Amino acid sequence: MEMEVAITVVLPPLAHGGAFVKGVAVTKHAETLVRRFPHMSELFHVLPPTDLAAHSLSEADFFNEQAFAPGGAAKNIDIACMATTRPEDNLPTLVEALHILRLRHPERPLRAVCVSGDNPHAIHTLLGSSADVLRFLPAGPNVLPTLRAAKVFAHAGPSGKHGHVLEAMSCDVPVASLSAPIARAAGAVAATPDAEGLAQAIWHTLVNRRAFQPRTTVLLHSGRQHTLNTLIDAIPYYAAHLPGYEKGAHAYNRWIDAALTGLYASHLYTFLFHHAPPGIAFRGEEAIGMMLQAQKSCA
Repeated sequence: MEMEVAITVVLPPLAHGGAFVKGVAVTKHAETLVRRFPHMSELFHVLPPTDLAAHSLSEADFFNEQAFAPGGAAKNIDIACMATTRPEDNLPTLVEALHILRLRHPERPLRAVCVSGDNPHAIHTLLGSSADVLRFLPAGPNVLPTLRAAKVFAHAGPSGKHGHVLEAMSCDVPVASLSAPIARAAGAVAATPDAEGLAQAIWHTLVNRRAFQPRTTVLLHSGRQHTLNTLIDAIPYYAAHLPGYEKGAHAYNRWIDAALTGLYASHLYTFLFHHAPPGIAFRGEEAIGMMLQAQKSCA
C-alpha cells in the first residue's frame, strides 16, 4: 500500500554551465522519505517543518501570491470566511458574532459568505437555524472569487499561521481574527476570545478597511518568493555553491533562471507561480519516486 506522503519543492536541483546546485524540498515526512529514497539527499536539502519554524516560516507561507492577488473584483461581500464543521474551526462562535452584528447594526445588513468543504447536512446539524446569517458555498472554485470580492475576512479558527488567512491578506483583504495573530497594518484581533470580541473586531475592520495594507504586510514575511529567498539565505551551502548568489535576491538570480530554461524550458517565475515544470507539489510515494528519478539527470 502506498504511503500517504507529500513533498513541496521550493527549488528543484539545477545544473547549468558545468555547475550543479541542490534543490530545497519541504515535507513532514523527511526522515521517512530519505530512508525510502537514499539518493534524495544528493538532490535536495530536505527540510521538516521544524526547520521552517526556525526561520519564522511554516508550510502555509508557501502560498502563491500571484494567484492570490486582488484582481479588481467588485467588493460585494461584506464578510467572508473559510471554515468547516470541525471543532477547531470554531464556526459556531463566528456565527454568533454575526448575529451580534445583525442585532447591533440593523441599519447595515451584512452580506456574509462562508466557503466550506462540508456538506449542507453537516452544517445544518452543527448550526441549525442560526446558519441563516451566512451563505454557504462549496470549496474549490469558489475560494479565490470569494476572497477577491470580500471587504473583510473573518477567522475564528486556531491561532498560528493559517493558509486561508494568508491568502486573504494576499488578496488585499483585511482580517478580523478571534485569536490568530494579525499585524495591526493587516487587520484586528479580538480583544476577548469570544463571540463579542470577534464581533467588535469584524466591525472595526469593516468600517476602517481602507486604512489597512494587508497585501503589503503579508508579503514582507510570506509567499513563495519570500520563502525561496529566506531558505536559500538560511542554508550555508548556497553561499558557497550558487552562482550569482546575492542575499535576499534569489528570485532574480539569472543562473537559476538559465538553468530552469535549459532543463525544463521554463523560468523561475513560471515555476513558482504558474505550475511550470518540474512541478512544486508531489503526493504519494510513486509520484515522489518518479520526480526524483527525473531529477537524477541533474546530479
